[in-house]
Amino acid sequence: MRTGDSIRGLPFSPHTFTARNDREPAYILALTYGGELMGDAQHELAALGPDTARRFAWDADPQATQARLLAAHLDASLLPVRELSRGSAVHPDRLETFLAGTDGPTAAEVESLATALRVSPRDLLPVSPDSPGGISLCRAAESASWHYPSQERADYSVRQLAGNRLHPYTRAVEIRPLRDRDATAITTHQHQYLYNVGDATATMAWENAGRQHDFQLRPGDSAYVRPFIPTSFTLDDPAEASSARLLALRIAGRVGTEARVALGSMHPGSLDRLLGENQQWY
Repeated sequence: MRTGDSIRGLPFSPHTFTARNDREPAYILALTYGGELMGDAQHELAALGPDTARRFAWDADPQATQARLLAAHLDASLLPVRELSRGSAVHPDRLETFLAGTDGPTAAEVESLATALRVSPRDLLPVSPDSPGGISLCRAAESASWHYPSQERADYSVRQLAGNRLHPYTRAVEIRPLRDRDATAITTHQHQYLYNVGDATATMAWENAGRQHDFQLRPGDSAYVRPFIPTSFTLDDPAEASSARLLALRIAGRVGTEARVALGSMHPGSLDRLLGENQQWY
């Protein structure tokens, strides 16, 4: 790996790092977090034991995973194949090929099956892994880059870093501020960790609870930004843009898709009760 390369590794996979020589400085910035496996999920799997935990794991093959997804919803609903065929208008023989993993449903069939099973279409779609050997490597010289918020208004130069489809809400980007003032505020639903890996000092400005704040993010400084906090970055001297580099690592935390759907489907006005609830009420 060379300076600027990035990598996303497999959880719990033993790994090592070495320097190419002992004369030059070698630094690796690592962000480690539990993701979906830690906390309540880890505690429940530990209580159930390894044999049961292994049965929860999906296959690496997307078509085999899709077969297991469909079978799991049938088992959960005690729904025979012919009943699903009647509700979805998908022929039983066709359903059997899905369950055997020899063929996959079309987009229209996924919609029909989801309606019959009373689930979201995404609950029947597998995720295709794109990390051969458990590693996603993004070479700096080959990574995609663009101007944000647009090519016409280039407030920032953004470069994509390593990631994978298994973790769509984990994002890593390199941000280069290009303006000395009036830069567009950046907002994300993720928890954000910032580290100034460049040689230029950036001014970080943000708004919270109706108040404006700012501070100098000097080389080597780091910052954490809460979700949905509008944050902008500028340079005292735009000529330093070539040496300005902010590493932004973003994770979704515990408020994933299911939690966001649940928040949106709550009884009106009950959010404050949810946040203030301090005992089990069911």
